[in-house]
Amino acid sequence: NRIENAIKEVLGDDVKKQTETVVAGTLKYSNKEGNNVINYHILKTTYYEAEPNDIKGLNVDALGVLFNPESANSCKEMKIKDWDAALYEFDEISYLCWTDTPEASYVLEYNPNVVPDEEIIKMAESAEVPEDK
Repeated sequence: NRIENAIKEVLGDDVKKQTETVVAGTLKYSNKEGNNVINYHILKTTYYEAEPNDIKGLNVDALGVLFNPESANSCKEMKIKDWDAALYEFDEISYLCWTDTPEASYVLEYNPNVVPDEEIIKMAESAEVPEDK
């Protein structure tokens, strides 16, 4: 992998991959006209050198594969069931995010002008976290 080699050249041989987060799946919901789109992203994080137990609450680092949490207009911290969650608001889009385990985070992406935050929070609270088979 060329990027890994370039990183090692810059930072040295003792650099090791810490984590890798990927979008494991995105479920897209909309009405029949194709409006009111809600994307439900499932993020999976694999731990290499990093310690998964270091992740407490919302895995903000994992969210970076979808958006930059630091550039949000606002962030409201909350609980979804027993999970730490946050609602990140941008101009035309919002992200309701929660972390179930250090390896699994979930994001509902939607337009708050079309779907009210309260409805999205209800959806999240009814979400069943898939059990690993």
